[in-house]
Amino acid sequence: MSSKVIGTAVREPLAERQARGRPVLTLLGHAVLALGCGAVVALALPPVSLLVGLLAFAGLLALLRRTAGIPGAFLIGWCFGYGYYQVGLYWVAIAFYTDPEKFGALALPADILLAMVCALFPAVVTAIIACKRWRHPVAQALALAALWALADYFRGRWGPQFPWNPMAVVWAPVDQILQIVAWVGSPGLTLLTVFGAALPATVFEHAPAGRFRGPILALVLLGLAAAFGEARLKLVAAPAETGQSVRLVQAAIDQQRKWDPALREQWFLRYIEMSKQPPKPGLPPLRALIWPESAVPYAIDREPIVRDYLASVVPSGGYLVTGSDYFWVENDKTKANNSLWVIGAGGSVYGRYAKVDLVPFGEFLPMRWLLSRVGLRNLTEGSFDFQPGPGRVTMSPPGLPPFSPLICYEAIFPGEAVAADAPRPAWLLNITNDAWFGDSAGPYQHLAMARTRSVEEGLPLVRAANTGISVVTDAYGRVQAELPLGVQGVLDAPLPGALPAPLYARHLWLPLALALISVAGALLADRRPVRATRRMI
Repeated sequence: MSSKVIGTAVREPLAERQARGRPVLTLLGHAVLALGCGAVVALALPPVSLLVGLLAFAGLLALLRRTAGIPGAFLIGWCFGYGYYQVGLYWVAIAFYTDPEKFGALALPADILLAMVCALFPAVVTAIIACKRWRHPVAQALALAALWALADYFRGRWGPQFPWNPMAVVWAPVDQILQIVAWVGSPGLTLLTVFGAALPATVFEHAPAGRFRGPILALVLLGLAAAFGEARLKLVAAPAETGQSVRLVQAAIDQQRKWDPALREQWFLRYIEMSKQPPKPGLPPLRALIWPESAVPYAIDREPIVRDYLASVVPSGGYLVTGSDYFWVENDKTKANNSLWVIGAGGSVYGRYAKVDLVPFGEFLPMRWLLSRVGLRNLTEGSFDFQPGPGRVTMSPPGLPPFSPLICYEAIFPGEAVAADAPRPAWLLNITNDAWFGDSAGPYQHLAMARTRSVEEGLPLVRAANTGISVVTDAYGRVQAELPLGVQGVLDAPLPGALPAPLYARHLWLPLALALISVAGALLADRRPVRATRRMI
């Protein structure tokens, strides 16, 4: 015998129904599914860019709605995060094989440990979500997205200080949607991406009413983002050209052989000879010759003969910009900066920028006093740590538009591509050596994040990489010229002009405000009663 009850009711949370045994999946089963969902989402990252994989966020939300208790939600979030970061960061292990005898045995443990640590951030997010009984899946999706964006923000500034692969980066192949970061930054686009990707979880709800509301809302959100991005590309006035061109030299030197003392002169001369190639016809005057990170394996400030070689390739009326380490001795200890040098006529040194954001375990060993005793070392040459520079700068060599130098990993930090207390630059210059990661997803992801900085700041990006990918983008982050990964060559291209500072560049607090408002909005929206039609037996 059965009776039908129709009207206004607050549906019993699905997690509590599961706890009484109605759904058959166990917490362990949920954890395995969450692991798989995280791995699927990672397929949306460059270079695979399978954007449909984002829909696995709907699976995460559906699992959370079927998991009772904070510990269970923490486990679900951690498994999801581990799957995402393990698949998305698999290439980190490749760096350890540049010297397999010293570091090869650490490759797999280090890669797994990094994914495990990064996964703690999604775990905390889902545990916080589980502190409330959510009635509306749309409201819960908004809270999940806002907290995910906040966790990404904190992951880059505290803890591991490793903001790699924010969800916003999946839109690198879609210029229109990438433009959203000009208004709300990478954290804001991450919020919108997770929200839209989680919305289809409504199809898993038991109540038929409104089941397809989530997918429809997700499509509307996607359409609006694309429309706003297209409008920015079409309606914002194109910047004036600089009337200058740049040359990028991509020597494609294998990392395993790069620091061989017997070969370093050969690599140095390769850069010299490649730089002497005739300029590409039809371009504005060449004013900047750019070599990648650590291209010069000598002490520029101490070896006049090296500066003589460099002087031979400095463009007429321009500069050579190159990466090279700077060494000094302090208290009988060798110290070093990973540096970018600007070399003018006659080999004169116009200026030097010291890298601020160092790569842990790459350029310095955290807790060296302890970890060195168990045989750990940083991956770069030598038994010393690199020292961070004093801060971001704007470099303004006479006759060259001012630029913001970024060395390698520094291009991945949202809102930190330019100096806050210096005049606004006209372009971003990123020199890097991605040879550490071979022919893997790493260099593609690195480039995608660097392009995001270009859109955020409204500045063209010039990126010189040892093995690629070297590019010149316009101020919208669109690639104008490129040397692919693993190709040896020279790239000549005009230097594009800059746009006025976008909204996000002027108000870096906007993503944080958007996230907090979204959390408040989700809590308010979830206070409304759920209208449900249920059959009771």
